[in-house]
Amino acid sequence: MNSFLDYAQYFITLVFTYTVRALTWLVPLLFRFAQTHPTTTNVFGYLLAAYISWKVLCHLWTILKRIMLVVLVVFAAMLWSRGLHQVVSHDVPVLMQYLGPKASIPGLWNQIRYYIHPDNFGKLYSSALQVQLETLRDRSVRFLADLSN
Repeated sequence: MNSFLDYAQYFITLVFTYTVRALTWLVPLLFRFAQTHPTTTNVFGYLLAAYISWKVLCHLWTILKRIMLVVLVVFAAMLWSRGLHQVVSHDVPVLMQYLGPKASIPGLWNQIRYYIHPDNFGKLYSSALQVQLETLRDRSVRFLADLSN
């Protein structure tokens, strides 16, 4: 293991050394080229900035799509566990209140801590889900007991 770490340290040192040597040769060359050909340098700079901006926008679009997928999955899980009426009449208005312009982060955190507490589990989930979880637990216990016999 020690030899691998020595080899990795040597390789990283070698890469940094060659990078510094290349930059000490390349930076004055680019500076001289920018002084002699300012229009070409500006065009290449604008093209580079446009490319970087395009890549950033594409990555932001991908992140937004993933966030929307997570929101859709959470919404579907809420519909399945709490029912359409409960989600539309209670959960969505509360969520819109949290996302409103006058929402305070400490107040939101206190409400989250209140609902996460085990005593408030019945307020957060419907009794139908609790029954389903209890039957699922009973079935799994019976299945494991049958396997042990």
